[in-house]
Amino acid sequence: MKNKVLLFIVILFCFSCNDEKQKLRKSLKEFRSNKIKITYPLKSYSITNGWDFYTPKHKFQLVSYIDGTCPMCLNELGLWNEYITNHHEKLDYLLFVKYLNINDIKYFLEQIDYTYEIIPDTSDIFLKQNILVRDEQFHTFLMDTNKNVHVVGNPTQIKAIDELIWEYINE
Repeated sequence: MKNKVLLFIVILFCFSCNDEKQKLRKSLKEFRSNKIKITYPLKSYSITNGWDFYTPKHKFQLVSYIDGTCPMCLNELGLWNEYITNHHEKLDYLLFVKYLNINDIKYFLEQIDYTYEIIPDTSDIFLKQNILVRDEQFHTFLMDTNKNVHVVGNPTQIKAIDELIWEYINE
């Protein structure tokens, strides 16, 4: 009897995993078919230049939404610091950071010596304008100047996404 119950639980688990994967695939497919909504001008901040306005310089932009109210999520900026240092020549980076207190974010950026621009988002405007899937590794995407999404996924966390982004850019 225990084996039958265990088998039933395993089967339910497998179906629920497949269901979640299918929902995620559907969400990502829908997301890729939409254009990203970004309201310009964008006010940016960096510890080296202070406040400024973001100006696109390249054909492609790597856009990421980071919840700065979540300490673990905010630590992701350390990974971005290294990634941007190694890959800044062909891409613009729009890192939308939700935060509650600008002084906390400034202090954090100084502590990790993050010298690149972020787009502070106190009102969570980016998230209100764009529907993102729950999984944070899919809060990053490669976008062209027409705001079309070409690749979804975080290259600082998934090497295959990084390779896919650079294949796409170098086509």
